[in-house]
Amino acid sequence: MKGSASGIARTFREYEKRSRAAGRGKREQTASDYREITNLYYDVATDFYEFGWGRSFHCAPRVPAESFKASLARHEHYLAHKLGMVVADLGCGIGGPLVEIARFSGAKIVGVNSNAYQLERARKYAEEAELAHLAEFMHCDFLDVDAPDGSFDAVYAIEATCCAADKISIYGEIFRLLKPGACFAAYEY
Repeated sequence: MKGSASGIARTFREYEKRSRAAGRGKREQTASDYREITNLYYDVATDFYEFGWGRSFHCAPRVPAESFKASLARHEHYLAHKLGMVVADLGCGIGGPLVEIARFSGAKIVGVNSNAYQLERARKYAEEAELAHLAEFMHCDFLDVDAPDGSFDAVYAIEATCCAADKISIYGEIFRLLKPGACFAAYEY
């Protein structure tokens, strides 16, 4: 788990304080506040998510007799299916889908995440899977990705755009990142 028990408790108290203040309208919540609150949440929750869900923090419909893990992999395989594609994973978390998709497709996947702790784990898992050559990571807000216009053959976001402070801007940024005619795929809870 990230940090000491007292550090986690301090982080959680700060998260609760900011969330309550924003919820009561005591102060206007800025995009910066939103990012900070989201990062505080994931600093605390990431290890619990990984313990409960494994490395893919999402769900997928299952077919009869299919395991939970197999259903996740099947859905992830649809997101990048051609060798040589360059694909962005917005809100990549700890890289579970990124690693599975790179392994299955041979595509280069660029994971974008504002949470340093999750990116540290994602890099570790890509290296353990011997897929570091197909994985690149960007530590930034997915509302402001440091990549030229039209950089990606595809972009996907798995249960991530719901965390964007500005729901309109996130889709503008996705459109900017995609090559003309390229696809965006997402699923949210």
